[in-house]
This record gives sequence, C-alpha cells and structure tokens, in this order.
Amino acid sequence: MLIPDTLRQEDMPMMVYYICKYVKSGEYKEEEVINRLTGFSYESDPKDPNPIRTVLKFARDSFISVDKSTGIYSTSFTDAELKDYSSFSAAVLKKLELNDENKFNKMLKWLVEDRRELSKYTTADDFLPAMNIKNINNANTIHGFLFWCEMLGIITFDGRKRGSVTYSLDSMLKSIIVSDNIFKQKGSMPAKEFFDVLEEHVYFVPMCIKNNIVSYPLSQAIRILEYSGVLKIENMQDSGDVWHLEQSNAFLAGNHFTNIKVC
Repeated sequence: MLIPDTLRQEDMPMMVYYICKYVKSGEYKEEEVINRLTGFSYESDPKDPNPIRTVLKFARDSFISVDKSTGIYSTSFTDAELKDYSSFSAAVLKKLELNDENKFNKMLKWLVEDRRELSKYTTADDFLPAMNIKNINNANTIHGFLFWCEMLGIITFDGRKRGSVTYSLDSMLKSIIVSDNIFKQKGSMPAKEFFDVLEEHVYFVPMCIKNNIVSYPLSQAIRILEYSGVLKIENMQDSGDVWHLEQSNAFLAGNHFTNIKVC
C-alpha cells in the first residue's frame, strides 16, 4: 500500500479513517458514503468542489476499492484495525511499503535519514526549499505529508510554538515495544534482530539504517527510550556485529552497540 501522490491539505488521515470505518460497516456505493459523511443527500456532480469527494478519490487510490460490477465499496482493513484511530494508525504504518518514486516516501526519506532541525520550519512553505525534491513544489503537498506523519507517530506539532514540528519517534517506538511481547520475551536481542522485528511494525526502518549506522532521528528515539528506562543499548565484546548510533549533543552515552535489551 502506498499513500497516493495526490496529497493535499484536505486529505486528512482522520477523514480517511472514517471513510474506511463506514465502508467496513456494510455494503455501500459512492453516493451512500458521501451522504453518510456529509449528513445530507448529495446529488452527483463531477465538477463539484466538495472536499469529501476529494478525500474519497484519495482513499480509493489505496485504502478502499470498488467492485466494478456492483459499485460497492470495500476496504482491506479488519474490524480490529478500525477499532479506533490509534489502531488504524498502527495498521497503516504496517501496510505501507517503500517506493522510491512515491512522493510521500521521497519526503519521508528526507525526514528520517539525516539530522533535521524541524523546529525551525514553522510553515509548510518553509519545508519546500529545505527538501528540494523534484516534482514536489506545492505547500499543500507538504501540509498533507505532515498530517500523515503526525498520524503515524513520526512527528508532532509542538503546541509551545505555533506551527513548530518536532520528532516523536520515541513515543511511537515505546508504544510498539510495549504492545509486542516478542521484545520482552527475547530480552537482550542482537541489534539486527531488534531492527528486523521493529521493521514488522514500522515499514520505513530500512530508510533509517545504512551500513549498521542508525540515522539521527531513530538514534535520538533510542537514546530517549534508554534514558527513560524502556530499553538499554549493550555492547557485547565477543560480538563482531557492531552498530552505531549517530552522535548526539544532548546524550553523551556511547555510540557503539551490539545488542538492545528491552527492560
């Protein structure tokens, strides 16, 4: 599953969630879905600028499908995955896939591969020149991207400074580690095994790792979780598979490790 390239401000994840949840509840055609979400009968008009139609078209590109013979809508999400917004977010994070041509993944690569001072970008327009990605030249595309990143737990909008964005990977990782028993069952895990298990929950983990070096955003998340007692990075002297966290100005603990232990 890929997030469609038609990212724009109206394509908010919450709206897509409600579309999927309603579609899952019965057998409905397009107008029934629109009527339900708008709260009143709505005559079909292809030229109508109604944002619900924009979001519905966006959702059809990945999150829902239409039976060509009956026009009935359906979604691949399970009832459990649609239980609430949090479970939907976790499911999307698992179902997404890497694709170098996908606009969302291009922007995500920029976001998670290197050290970024996100707090200095206070508007979507500020991100455009910083990203400098070919064919991404619209602030609405950036705005839509940020909405989805917030939903996935990658970033958060800092309420202390209007418009300011900060990483929140540590909160996302903590939620995953707590919910997946395999982390605690394994105890101390070789670093590669830890990241392999994590990748089952977070599709973009490969973006954050290159030649056993963990990118700055993910390194910071791991350091924060170690500082808060959720996990501990370990360096086994007899192991040849050494990994490296990116250097941090805030955390002075060692950068080299072979294992990660969930506490």
